[in-house]
Amino acid sequence: MNVPPAFLDANVLYSRTICDWLFLLADEARGRMPPLVSSEDCLTEALYRFRRNNPTVDGDRIARKRAMLTAALDDVIESYSGSTPFPGSDEHDTHVHAAVLACNAGYLVTDDAGFGRIEPDLLPYEVHTSDSFLLLIEEDHPQMVDRVIIRMVGYRNDRGERSNLVESLTATACPRFAAVIAAHLRHATFGPSGLRLGEAYRPEE
Repeated sequence: MNVPPAFLDANVLYSRTICDWLFLLADEARGRMPPLVSSEDCLTEALYRFRRNNPTVDGDRIARKRAMLTAALDDVIESYSGSTPFPGSDEHDTHVHAAVLACNAGYLVTDDAGFGRIEPDLLPYEVHTSDSFLLLIEEDHPQMVDRVIIRMVGYRNDRGERSNLVESLTATACPRFAAVIAAHLRHATFGPSGLRLGEAYRPEE
């Protein structure tokens, strides 16, 4: 049975922390969670925001970020109607709604509060925040989350980085998932990891 995709909005693609979790979980899932898709519009918006908040970074860093996101996503939607009827109040969200419909996504993952104010019966897909979507995955696949924790800690330790997964999730508006990860860490046993992230997606350098 085909699993309907989850569409990632620009505000989700912008966050390094959220992308690390989603793409590594997808790498571990091997088809057991929804494919992750987005659109050219959302990629452009995420990179525009990144550039505005990092005005002095080199151009190749922007190009590298786009390449990593494109490689990690299962699909990038290009064709959808700009005149698609949208039940929300912000016309600037119309392109997101249109792209979600175009790829028959079952989920929209967005931290835009406007979508949460739309009557759910008016949308043919579920709206999730990044926090609620990560919780949804953890509920179905807790062992998969454990494996991602080990990969993240091993990768960051190898680089000499301070590994505070709970703190970084809390800072990116994922407090409930952060609490779940804290519980995982309390029960985890870490030996010499020797683990690195896979080639499909690596945290932004």
